[in-house]
Amino acid sequence: MRLIVIVLAVAALAREAKTADVQSLTAAQVAEAIRNLSTTPPTNANLFSEANYIVAIATVRHRIQPAEVHENQDRVFYVIEGTGELRVGGQLRPAEQGSTAQTKNSELEGYRSIPLSPGTVISVPRGRPYQFAAKHSEVSFLVVRVLGK
Repeated sequence: MRLIVIVLAVAALAREAKTADVQSLTAAQVAEAIRNLSTTPPTNANLFSEANYIVAIATVRHRIQPAEVHENQDRVFYVIEGTGELRVGGQLRPAEQGSTAQTKNSELEGYRSIPLSPGTVISVPRGRPYQFAAKHSEVSFLVVRVLGK
């Protein structure tokens, strides 16, 4: 519960969000949301959304996700359970344009590797490529998408 409040506060401060109502989930509800995620991609689901942010839950299981970059969104990730790696920076090769102002790709070259374990928090600014890798493991995390131009 404290985690969700912290994540929502970061999003609100980042974009001066004005919410109509406070939204919250218990730890048990977050765990249930993780259990209910699809076992095949896409393996994420939105928990809350407002005009300028979205809070989602996601899991990467035994695979390396396609690399992506979001030109109009900052991302904050909080690892809930499991282990893996977040690859950030570098170059996308070869890029193909996605549908929601993002570029997706299967390869990221020249990246920085950040180990993921429970409690890890990472901020990825808009325009920075990233890729989750959990080739021999599973990692579940909250993601705050701070929307903007």
